[in-house]
Amino acid sequence: MPAAALPPNETQRIERLRALKLLDTPPEALFDGFVRTAAAICEVPIAAISLVDSQRQWFKAQVGLGATTQTPRAHAFCAHTILGDSLLEVTDALADPRFVDNPLVHGQPNIRFYAGAPLSLDGSLVVGTLCAIGSEPKRLTAAQASALQALAQTLSQALLLRDPGQWSAAEDALMHSERKYRQLAESSPFGIYYSDADGTRLYSNDRFRELLGVSSHEQLGALWNEAVHPEDALGVRAAWLAASAAGRDYNCRFRARRLDGQWRVVSTQARPTLDEQGRVTGWVGVAIDETDQQLAEERLREEFLERERLRRHAHELRDLLNERSAMIDVLAHEVRQPLNSAAAALDAVVKELHQRGDGGALRDARQASRVLSEVIEGVNNTLAVSTALMTGDSVPVDVDLDMLLSVCVGDLQPAERSRVVIERQTALRTLCVDMGLMRMALRNLLVNALRYSAPGTPVRVTASDALPPAVLNIDVADTGPGIEPALLAHVFERGRRGSGRSSPQGHGLGLYIARRALELQQGRVEVLRSGEAGTVMRIQLLEA
Repeated sequence: MPAAALPPNETQRIERLRALKLLDTPPEALFDGFVRTAAAICEVPIAAISLVDSQRQWFKAQVGLGATTQTPRAHAFCAHTILGDSLLEVTDALADPRFVDNPLVHGQPNIRFYAGAPLSLDGSLVVGTLCAIGSEPKRLTAAQASALQALAQTLSQALLLRDPGQWSAAEDALMHSERKYRQLAESSPFGIYYSDADGTRLYSNDRFRELLGVSSHEQLGALWNEAVHPEDALGVRAAWLAASAAGRDYNCRFRARRLDGQWRVVSTQARPTLDEQGRVTGWVGVAIDETDQQLAEERLREEFLERERLRRHAHELRDLLNERSAMIDVLAHEVRQPLNSAAAALDAVVKELHQRGDGGALRDARQASRVLSEVIEGVNNTLAVSTALMTGDSVPVDVDLDMLLSVCVGDLQPAERSRVVIERQTALRTLCVDMGLMRMALRNLLVNALRYSAPGTPVRVTASDALPPAVLNIDVADTGPGIEPALLAHVFERGRRGSGRSSPQGHGLGLYIARRALELQQGRVEVLRSGEAGTVMRIQLLEA
């Protein structure tokens, strides 16, 4: 632990200190009031007037140190403060190499925070400090630091009163210092007040009177209780009487009405000043408007509750989605498989009736086959929307173009496959796509084209080279009546269907699924043209 250096005027400093005849004198109410005020201003449990002698620091007044009256100078933080003429603040003693090994840090009073303002006589001889101490790391606000220094200047002038030759000058300086202290108090963002023992005669700054809704010192003593909310008044009074009877700190929180009629939440802390017999002679305190802080805390609580509500909702939604997924699995395996089996059996019946030449029964069977195909298509599309499209998963792999086209045609009803004419106008052999999504998109375009074309007419699929950034165009052209003008801009939206009498019935999912399936793999689909000669849908696959 490095010891503090000696001031260059150490000899004169010691002589002046001892000339004050303060060392080893009994406590005095005047000086006790200074340390209580310093502790209240800095919001710490310990404050002291430390006079630094040649081998020790001796406390003329202190609060929070029990029976301790002095410590060795080698351990004194104040020995460092007297080397300068400004406030010394140590925010964390364990992080300061000057004090990290100090016995007062690792033992009682366990100093972590220290702020000392020098007590200077004649502007050059620093005889001690007015210091504030805490056992937790801390940093003073600018207002607290200024107030502590102003209080130390006032105390320095009071020390000069010990020298009869300096009384007149000291009185002038004290009055000047008091004016500075009052100016500082008036500019503080906190309410500052002191009172007599029963709190009826008070001094306060403007901020305190504003908080309590009174306009003058004369009104304050008589009316400040009336400013307190009726529901809080009894508790405030009881806390004051209990603190006064015990001679301990007063802490209270209540609602007060300002001059503008607003109710504000006020927190006040006060420390008693005691006479030589330990009786309360007055109070020094601060008051803080905590309304905005309380509102902010309430907003945070509300936000926390809302986040908890959303978390629970998300959990419930996840459970519902898991349940929906399970139901979709049931639909996929328990419903679709029997439908496919029924479709295969019905196709066999159609072939058998065709071979027998039973025209009436053949027509009914073919109609039933078409209806069942539409049902299967609806089930497949519903499953597609509920699974792959909604999850947003896409797994691109290299896919042979000819195989992709053949598989999509093979997905159609046997009677419709022969109507699809494929034209290759590109040398491209393979594509990097999600096979399942591409198959879903192209199959739905083919089903849509076949549905709107006249029976027996061809649907053409043309694969051709595209301009960058696309790598391939796949056009699906039908010979239908064209898309209604009112539907053209919305044809790829979910649930959109034609309204004309010639429009086949469907679920309005086919083109929506095609668009979503392509979007998930950096592709797109558009209506290239539509009119009386038919409609051409174009798939464009973009560069990865």
